[in-house]
Amino acid sequence: MKPSRLSSIAWTGGFRLFFGAVLMLALLAAVDLRLLWASLLASDGTLLGASLVAAGTAGVVLEAARFQRVFAQAGVSYRAALRITLASLFVGSFTPGSVGAEAYKVYAVARHEGGVVRSLVRLSLLRVLGLVAMLTAAAGAGLWKPERLRQVGERVVWRWPAVSVPLVGVAATTLAILALAAVAIGWRRIAPGARGALRQAVEALVAFRLRLVGEVFGLSLGVAMLRGVSLVLLLRSLGERCRFGDLLIVAALSVLAGALPISPAGLGVQEGVLAGCLMLLGVSPPAAAAAALLNRSFLWLFAAAGAWATAVTTRPHPRAPA
Repeated sequence: MKPSRLSSIAWTGGFRLFFGAVLMLALLAAVDLRLLWASLLASDGTLLGASLVAAGTAGVVLEAARFQRVFAQAGVSYRAALRITLASLFVGSFTPGSVGAEAYKVYAVARHEGGVVRSLVRLSLLRVLGLVAMLTAAAGAGLWKPERLRQVGERVVWRWPAVSVPLVGVAATTLAILALAAVAIGWRRIAPGARGALRQAVEALVAFRLRLVGEVFGLSLGVAMLRGVSLVLLLRSLGERCRFGDLLIVAALSVLAGALPISPAGLGVQEGVLAGCLMLLGVSPPAAAAAALLNRSFLWLFAAAGAWATAVTTRPHPRAPA
């Protein structure tokens, strides 16, 4: 890679890190730091540990199980899937949103698959099933108590500017025209390679049997539920209580916000959404900010464990037969 390219990446990464730090400082500036510190010191250690275990089970243990099930045909064992999952958490801590974590997983399994296309298709399906399961859990919680959503929604005052609708329409039309033009111009050049990639993608899709989809969806639903459990225990350790269904929705929103490629691993973005949603549910601002910071500390703890896994998974080994 050329030095100018490395310099550009460094500047971009530095800006994203700076932006994430600014968002974190904005969150801290919105609460009384003395009350925030008091909330952290007064937290129940047992409940806090249980919250950490629930978060680790969801984000590491079950996530590795989902990953292993999808790539079992490529010879990926659960032990290897666990190492790759931990390593991706470490790598993802330095890259925008969840982009780096997903890219690392593709890199790690491409050596087993003998190509990138199959790995990318399977991982994309894994993400789609995870998203559907998470939204299913959140939607179920919302439909179970729809009046709660109305109560929370009444606290949010938001009006779209009159000019926003035509601006969004113009921007969407422009992007669609540019995309069609790029495809039309570049199709002749990419057609030969695209046919081969399309064939590999179809092969990967055909391997996704209905039973496998059901197993991965079930594990994904378990991940979503345990995230809600972790948030319940985290709030209770701080002396706050919220309805489990409400926290399922909050957990889903915070995960979606953290996946946006804005700052490294969603730093600042995820915390802002999590703390803001908790305050809408009636949690005191110091406790809401404390919960957001503790949740981030859990993620950093898992990422630290992934530092060792990164060194292990990047060791050279024989390529699997195609």
